[in-house]
Amino acid sequence: MSIVAVSVGTSATLIKAKNYKRIELQIDNDSGNTVYIGDSDSVTTSTGIRVLNGATFTLSYNGGAHQFFYRGPIYGIASGTSAVRVLELEETRT
Repeated sequence: MSIVAVSVGTSATLIKAKNYKRIELQIDNDSGNTVYIGDSDSVTTSTGIRVLNGATFTLSYNGGAHQFFYRGPIYGIASGTSAVRVLELEETRT
């Protein structure tokens, strides 16, 4: 388990790098601003998924054999400096 704090600003910021062992990702928006997230550094406040201040965005894999689960990078952008906390869980099978 990994928990990190990331400062997201007015330019696209890498929140979490790709991780092929990821089974869950939570992004908590601790700031007073709305943060917008996406899968590339071209994310904007118009194209990103909105995470309101005080809200949590969760990606969770439920173990299905043929399910798609996004394990690529997550970027964020906001109208001002914004603090997010990121929890990532990884599979431990070898």
